Amino acid sequence: RGVDRSPAVVTTFRHRARIGVVELGEAIQNGQRVAAYGVDALVGGSWRTIATGTTIGHRKLDRVSPLAADGIRVRIVSSLGAPQIATLAVWPGRP
Repeated sequence: RGVDRSPAVVTTFRHRARIGVVELGEAIQNGQRVAAYGVDALVGGSWRTIATGTTIGHRKLDRVSPLAADGIRVRIVSSLGAPQIATLAVWPGRP
């Protein structure tokens, strides 16, 4: 298998976090650049895709089936220029 070379933002949590909503945002003052993305949760030592989408823009909320995770990863699958993620937050339910 090849190595995934997609740009990504990855963070791990000090303590397992309950995730029900993922909030994403771009630095929109520099233009909307993300054309497709995926969001993965680190569950039991493996990455599991929990959301996919097209544009992000100023603010995007992805509601996901609630789960407990040790980390979160946002993969940029396609973009129009260098992506600039300004916001990455997770919520246990509705923010």
